[in-house]
Amino acid sequence: MSDRQADSTTVDLPCPPTIGLIAALAIPAFLEAAVWTTTETPTLLRVVLGVAVLAFGFSIIVAALRAFQECAADPNPHAPAPCVLTGGVYRLSRNPIYVGFLALPLGLALWWSSAWLLVAIAPLW
Repeated sequence: MSDRQADSTTVDLPCPPTIGLIAALAIPAFLEAAVWTTTETPTLLRVVLGVAVLAFGFSIIVAALRAFQECAADPNPHAPAPCVLTGGVYRLSRNPIYVGFLALPLGLALWWSSAWLLVAIAPLW
């Protein structure tokens, strides 16, 4: 049995979540520019909603990272956890950083009125 098989804390992800987020932004940007433009002029309501969702996403990420600091934990999912986070945003979601990461492209899609971006992030939900 190899060391990797013996370690039950190892999680094999197909790609790091940050790479998935970058791809979720880059692919629709390419499609928007090269294939078919779906963007229309954003209305004030779309801009306000988009910025609000972006701010929500950033605040969730910051709150989750602060909870890690309070616990002296590493946000790396492969690092051992010195404690279980159950307060703050972790009271509402087991993975608030992922929720924040998903809110960012959703906010951009609303702000930019991009149907391609909504289509690209749909599988991530």
